[in-house]
Amino acid sequence: MVSCAREETSGQPPTVTDSTPVRQLAGKREMPQRPYQWVRRDTLLFEYLGSVELISYNEQTGTYLSRDWPQKKINEFDKTGKLLHSWDFTGAGPTQVGPELYSMAYTPQGDIVVQGQKGYYFYDGQGNFIRKIDFSDKVLPSAISLVGNIFFYERQQQARIASQIISNTSEYDATMKGFYEHATFLLEMNLQGDDYLYAIPYPANSLYRNESHYPLGSRDARISLDKKGQAYAIFPFDPKLYVYDVYDGYALKGYIDTRPEHFDQPPVWLPYNQLPESQQSNKSYFTASSYFKVYSFQDSLIGLVYSQGLPEHYVTAQFKMSDYNDSLYVYNQYYFQLFSGPDKLCPDLALPEGTSIVAYIHSLDEILLTARLSQLEEEPEGALFYLYSLQPVEEEMAKGR
Repeated sequence: MVSCAREETSGQPPTVTDSTPVRQLAGKREMPQRPYQWVRRDTLLFEYLGSVELISYNEQTGTYLSRDWPQKKINEFDKTGKLLHSWDFTGAGPTQVGPELYSMAYTPQGDIVVQGQKGYYFYDGQGNFIRKIDFSDKVLPSAISLVGNIFFYERQQQARIASQIISNTSEYDATMKGFYEHATFLLEMNLQGDDYLYAIPYPANSLYRNESHYPLGSRDARISLDKKGQAYAIFPFDPKLYVYDVYDGYALKGYIDTRPEHFDQPPVWLPYNQLPESQQSNKSYFTASSYFKVYSFQDSLIGLVYSQGLPEHYVTAQFKMSDYNDSLYVYNQYYFQLFSGPDKLCPDLALPEGTSIVAYIHSLDEILLTARLSQLEEEPEGALFYLYSLQPVEEEMAKGR
């Protein structure tokens, strides 16, 4: 295993120098992949007129934390879609997270932690402020991106919190290879806030470390932590799933070749000042395939979601971001992959007709998919989700006999 991190108690982040090639993890199964199919079980309407992005689930209470990024709100729903609480924690006050809303999660005790620009903010189940853990100025540069999930776990008999992060540096353009050779994308600390661990650098095998230029929106890892202490990370344009041992200081065990069947590798970007039209860079960004999410569930299963990218003829020279957002939900095709460790269990599955993205996975019998609004006859009075199960075709055929 490749050691990717070391613990820091002084507040100074470690220097990333590792360039050891990462080994591919081999599968154990020799049996052929089995076909699976989607089976719809229910329709759920979440009673909220706004964006519903399900971020965290509390197994004890059966509730979701959801982010409404445009309105900067955190909402809590039960599993039927009933709105229980709605909070706005943004602002400049001492108990507020700052001007932007990043990510959030339930703590093991059922409280809520929200990641702000300068620290973690803890609130109780009613939204009352409890405490704050400050990020050290030595650890966090002035320019930083805070994205993705927050994780809690115990290591060396001490509670830890880890979250995705992008550490910028003024020495490198953030679209360049040099940036990815120095940046890290996950921060860990204890709940007292007196030690830090910049845990994971971009792997040596990563597309971002071995090619030239990539746009900012493509750099954020998608990360999931399983109950056995393994962290899985995948980057949007790189079809490798990197596996880390959380309890062994995030030692990099290797990568899983995801072998996507409908994935178009992106071109190598040129610097913006070398393009005849900067719009051409945007065009490539919209048409390239991209990984969106990774889920670890049911102890050993891994689910990946990627988009095929917009067809070339939908992206014209006069293409605008507003056009992209509309076209994305109408023309983009999303696919689901299912793994057990390195073993791919079935061919890539297109998401069911009328759905746009996987919203949350509890188990193979309980997968929430977001409705594709462009295919509805009328706009729903809330956020519409479909509850699906994923079943082997042979089992379903046997039941029908």
